[in-house]
Amino acid sequence: MTQNLQKLRDDALQIFRAALARAMPQNSIPRLVSRQGDTLEIDGEPYYLPDYEHVYVIAFGKAAAGMFQAVYKLLKDYLNGAVVISNALPNRSSLPSGRHLRYFEGSHPLPSEQNVRAAEQVIDMCRAVQSGDLVLFLISGGGSALLFAPKPGIRLNQYQSLVDDLMKQGANINDLNTIRIVLSQVKGGQLLNYLPEDAEVVNLIISDVIGDPPAFIASGPTVFSKVDTPAQRVMMAKSILEKYQLYRKYLDWLSPVLQKNQIRAPVLDPETYFVGSNRLALLAAKKKARQLGYNTVLLTTQLEGESRVQGHLLGTIILESIESHNPAAPPCCILSGGETTVTVTGDGVGGRNQELALGAADILRDAESGLLLSAGTDGIDGPTDAAGAIVDSTTAFRAVHEGVSIKDALYNNDSYAFFKALNDLIVTGPTGTNVMDIQVGLAGK
Repeated sequence: MTQNLQKLRDDALQIFRAALARAMPQNSIPRLVSRQGDTLEIDGEPYYLPDYEHVYVIAFGKAAAGMFQAVYKLLKDYLNGAVVISNALPNRSSLPSGRHLRYFEGSHPLPSEQNVRAAEQVIDMCRAVQSGDLVLFLISGGGSALLFAPKPGIRLNQYQSLVDDLMKQGANINDLNTIRIVLSQVKGGQLLNYLPEDAEVVNLIISDVIGDPPAFIASGPTVFSKVDTPAQRVMMAKSILEKYQLYRKYLDWLSPVLQKNQIRAPVLDPETYFVGSNRLALLAAKKKARQLGYNTVLLTTQLEGESRVQGHLLGTIILESIESHNPAAPPCCILSGGETTVTVTGDGVGGRNQELALGAADILRDAESGLLLSAGTDGIDGPTDAAGAIVDSTTAFRAVHEGVSIKDALYNNDSYAFFKALNDLIVTGPTGTNVMDIQVGLAGK
């Protein structure tokens, strides 16, 4: 590998890490939330803590632990209770302790019995809230699975099978969350119905959904959408299941549940604040890329569709920059973010970021100094220990030397084995946050 290409790789990782740092709760929350004396300020809005009889915090999602730690520093002398649910809790010794603080480590992306027990604790805490209390909800991506309270008549294994099928068919996050809302006791704003109508409720959100719609982040347990009626949501759910040819497969238990679907509009309408998002992370990446000397283009924060197709497209844009200086002249950094999907037809192992990177490998063989990195900000790409992968102009040639094939890896959805053979996986471990995926494309001189 040339010195120039090694520098591109080092720069791409620095740019990705800058995006990741901006998405971390310990960095993002203090930008919006502070305390002056007995007043908590959120985006300039004051909450005078002595006015509240009790203060509670309920956190769920991949960033729940970090979000709670950041908020706890501000509220610990006023906090009466908290429930924290995440898929990867840090060492318990690093977490605030006390009988009034309850932690649960659940599974993701498919819920487990532990997720059900955790959701029961959240419901119990909501029922314990009294008039005039303050409740802070700390919401992040992954909360759809981690806060799991299915409607009566739904068994855990039935739900797991349905969601697993949807993901394998390439269902996007909006389709998945529409199904989750219809089948849940707490999604779609329904968690608010367990609270007294005159409680003070605040949402602090780290978004993992394209466009940042609060009703779809973690399937919106504390945000009621006024756009669709309950009947319309049921029809949407049926349409989604029919699109993926799954409605008939699960008809025996789905039909009675959907027929009885009752969603009651909550009275509460919480104040909602965003503390982290894909766009904010990409703006930090853009700043870093410019510091490193790159002409930088933020292409989109709404990348979706089939992973390998989008990878090929990004590869052509990198090649275009090298050959015709469009959309910017080298050295050029092309940034994008969002959440693509993989339609699984093979029996290999991989994730959407690894498959996206692999989709660019063939086109980049013609780019003398082109590179593409794609990684998930949560550090978990599919059922693997990798966050993503990196490809460059040497990937196709090194693959031949290592005895692996781009074509075969794509055919079998086996991107993990491909990149492991080339030592091109990006492994961060669970990061404790989630603002979807980041792509860093570099066109060197």
